[in-house]
Amino acid sequence: MAAFEMRNALKLLKQRIRCMDVFDKFLYYGDNSGTVYACEFVIKRREVVTEKIAKARISKAKIDCVKVFKHLNFLAVLLEGRLDIVDRTSLETEYNLGKDGVSCFAISENSEIAIAVGKKLMVKFYDSHTKKFLNKIRRDGGKLLFPENILKLTWNGEYLGVIHKKAYSILNPSDEEEKELCNLNSTLYPGMAVYEDLWLVLDDDSVSLYTRVGKSMNWRAEMAESSKVDPIVSMLVMDNYLLLFRESKVGVYNISNLKKIHEIGFERGTYRDAAVAGDDIILVMDVKSKKGNSIVKSSALSYMRKVPVEDQIEYFLATSQVPQARELFVQNYSKLSDYSVRRELFEIDAGWAFIVKLEFEEALVCFSGRNFDPRDLLTLVPEVLDSEYRQERYITLQMLVASKDVEESKKMEEGIDMIIKLVSKQHKNLIESHNERLNDKITFVWPSLPMNDFFKGKENTLREILFVIETGLIRLYLIKGDACGLRELADSVNELCIDYKELEIDLERQARAEPGKDILQVCQAILHEKQGNYEQALAIWKQYIISVNKTILDLARKSMVDLLRNKVQEKKVIQDYARRIIVLNPDEAVHIFANNPNFSQIMTEDEVYHYLSKKEEHVQRVKEKYLEYLVNRPDTEERFFTFLGMHYLDKVEEAKKMEEDKAKEDAKENSEFLSRKYREVLRTFLKNYDMYSAQTLLERIKKLDLFEEENLIHSKAKNHSMVLNNYINREKDELEVKFTMAENYCLEQSEPLLDILFEKVLELYTSKRISYLIKEKELTSHKGPGAPPTTETEVNSIKECMTRYESYCKKFLTRYASNEKMDAVKAIQLIPPEWNVINTKDKKDDLLFSYLVLALNDRISKCANIDIARRISEAEKLELEEKHAKLKKPYVMLTGNNRCRVCNGLLSVKAFCVYPNGEVTHMKCAKDVSVCPMTNVDFSKIPYK
Repeated sequence: MAAFEMRNALKLLKQRIRCMDVFDKFLYYGDNSGTVYACEFVIKRREVVTEKIAKARISKAKIDCVKVFKHLNFLAVLLEGRLDIVDRTSLETEYNLGKDGVSCFAISENSEIAIAVGKKLMVKFYDSHTKKFLNKIRRDGGKLLFPENILKLTWNGEYLGVIHKKAYSILNPSDEEEKELCNLNSTLYPGMAVYEDLWLVLDDDSVSLYTRVGKSMNWRAEMAESSKVDPIVSMLVMDNYLLLFRESKVGVYNISNLKKIHEIGFERGTYRDAAVAGDDIILVMDVKSKKGNSIVKSSALSYMRKVPVEDQIEYFLATSQVPQARELFVQNYSKLSDYSVRRELFEIDAGWAFIVKLEFEEALVCFSGRNFDPRDLLTLVPEVLDSEYRQERYITLQMLVASKDVEESKKMEEGIDMIIKLVSKQHKNLIESHNERLNDKITFVWPSLPMNDFFKGKENTLREILFVIETGLIRLYLIKGDACGLRELADSVNELCIDYKELEIDLERQARAEPGKDILQVCQAILHEKQGNYEQALAIWKQYIISVNKTILDLARKSMVDLLRNKVQEKKVIQDYARRIIVLNPDEAVHIFANNPNFSQIMTEDEVYHYLSKKEEHVQRVKEKYLEYLVNRPDTEERFFTFLGMHYLDKVEEAKKMEEDKAKEDAKENSEFLSRKYREVLRTFLKNYDMYSAQTLLERIKKLDLFEEENLIHSKAKNHSMVLNNYINREKDELEVKFTMAENYCLEQSEPLLDILFEKVLELYTSKRISYLIKEKELTSHKGPGAPPTTETEVNSIKECMTRYESYCKKFLTRYASNEKMDAVKAIQLIPPEWNVINTKDKKDDLLFSYLVLALNDRISKCANIDIARRISEAEKLELEEKHAKLKKPYVMLTGNNRCRVCNGLLSVKAFCVYPNGEVTHMKCAKDVSVCPMTNVDFSKIPYK
């Protein structure tokens, strides 16, 4: 839409107008004969109607320029180099500000006037006291000198734009500081205009923007036509628009980016001058007409009217030109105090415009976060509304899609998705903001351009609005086949504000028309749930827990679990339907019994455990999960811990039995994995819990020969002696291996167990030594016929084993000689007397000697450290006692010049107070004889004896 409209009806004048200006409803213009006219004007029936008030012939010279002082009752009139100041009412000349050589002038907003005479510039202001125009520039006779003749002047607040033959400049007359903007080049019609704090410079067929301080904005717009063909003769700024006038037309540009909006041609004349009058621009046109055989030139008035911004925005939105509408909206309203309110209305209108263009993603962005009425969107699909809300006059989504050359089914699907997203979001916002207070009155923001305005301006309660929204959403989900959407809607509120009976009749009718449509049954089940008909809902969900549609299958299983866990109160119903879930999805089934503190009122823990005691694999899996839930719950009884431990042992036993089946290799591999898995789980259980019956589990563990698990139970019971016995008597491992395992166990524990391990190994050594002596005696005393079965090989084997025990014991002593968990005194007492301290045959075997040396050194070092610590403690004690003694025994020497530390008065010899730190005061100045008044130290609390 055009920003301006040209009214081509001309008001012909008798005079040849050369220039004009407008102020309020008055038009002032000058002609070729030196006459100034003052007219009151109005715009009627598309033309300018004038009524002449006054005229005065100022001179015989042609009038070049007429301008109004806005705050003074004067006109400034330029007549071929002479500048007169004329009374605006009588048109009589009051002042002459230049008798010859004035090339141009400019009047500021506060009625200062800048006058150019050749290269010289003067700035004057009217003094109301002296009734004279005085110079604002104080130096050089009130004149500033420029390098070339001045061509044009323009005011912008306190700054003055100056165009001379070489450059464009700006000047602050207050401090006379000049900044050059750019060169003039060879521009035929130079010009400058002002927009807020920006300078617009006309350079042939381009416009550049500069800041007030003269910095270029790097915006330079080429205006296309050649200046030689139809040059730009004038420029004018009105609101957010830049108008560039040529003789035959005017171009309208967006001043923020200098993009052309449109162009208006002058059909019945050529441009002469223009002035802004409110929302209009008054134009003076040169008109040629025939009079007989000759051409007569005359002047005429015309005008351009600015189209109201609201009309432009409405036009752009109605034609779905949203970017243009948004740009116009931001330019004109962004600085207003009610911008946020206007912005919300605009964005809703823009959303509707995008819907018309079928640009649903953009519409979604526009509507998001706005307080629109979601029912308006539902009217696009009227079949989802109840009959009382359906209107034949509705514009529907189907109509919009059919009117465009698009893939119909795809666009319909996109449109319905958009409606569902927006209506669902608004539904959620209404529920949250009103906390389901269903009788609250709700008011929406209704835009100027809704698609269908059935609900516009109607104030309804939340219940009435939710009725339309929720009914519409359910039917939209049915159209889309979105089971998850139905579930989400039902779960979002405690109560659906819908007509259940009407919906159920509708569902039955659709089911007859489209038998086998799963989404209808899903909707029926959800409606049964919301009405509390849980068994009917379960009966429907049961049909879909083995559905080929994964979405519906998952939804059915989850819904059944939720119902059985949270809603159903009958034990038999729970047990009947739970079996189906257990078979199909044990991981989901466990939630029926677990994580629900109120479930114990329906089935006790023992009843659930008994219900899950069947041997089927899926039942066992649920039982395991249920027991794990119980043991992690506070106040669970001991037997359930034992049940879980026994369950893990059952799993280990099953895996072991599978390992024994050598024929089934696949089963063997699988069983090994299961065995490792459940043994790891069992060990974790034994480490983390201790409320189980250790005796019951130990009996079963020993039968299964679970060495590590048995030791774990003994260790938690602090039965370390039994653990060490298991390690050192384990027959499957080599001597070094089992002793190393026993040592590591001792080091892992906080108790000193190395002494116990050493003692147990010595017992093994002693046992072997006794056996060796007996066997050797039998061998030497019964030789010849009838000798005992003892052989020399057997004796040597026992001796070798005894030697290995002895060697290990000596290495053990040497290894842990300095370890805190090893008592050297006790170990030395246990050393057998037959062991030699020094081996004279093999120096490498002096391990016992090495141990004694290490143990002695360690003992000496510890004793020395203890003695050193004792001496340091005694020294610190003596030092503290010395300090305390000094504090307790202060003295003061009175010389006659001693002064009180509080009042600074001289001290009396008779009575004064001395503190342990040497401070001295009058007795009356000592508020507390225990607390020093200078340091606030309380000597009664010093902890020294």
